[in-house]
Amino acid sequence: MNRLTELALSFFEVIEAEGREFGRGAGRLIRSALFLFFGLAFLFAASLTAGYALYLLLSLFIGAPSAAFVVALMLCAAGAVLLKSARPELKDREEPASVPAPSEGNDSDAEKPAE
Repeated sequence: MNRLTELALSFFEVIEAEGREFGRGAGRLIRSALFLFFGLAFLFAASLTAGYALYLLLSLFIGAPSAAFVVALMLCAAGAVLLKSARPELKDREEPASVPAPSEGNDSDAEKPAE
């Protein structure tokens, strides 16, 4: 009976430790997501500001409609490059990752006797 009680207590201690680790991980995830969101918001605002500044500069030389067209083309090109770089390559899909089979002569840390 004593052994069963010790087993139950150790089980609940493990559950408690895993819960604390989950809480720390969830906090890191939320903090990272917030940094990502605000970083993207600032980058978006900066790109809009830079595009407007370029539009104002070009409108002095080539007129407002032409300047707007040039800035729109530049932003479309930047977006296309980002979308193309975000898409996975087809070569990666064709070759599945292979896991080497364990061999008898393989000395892994799990198979070594404790020193």
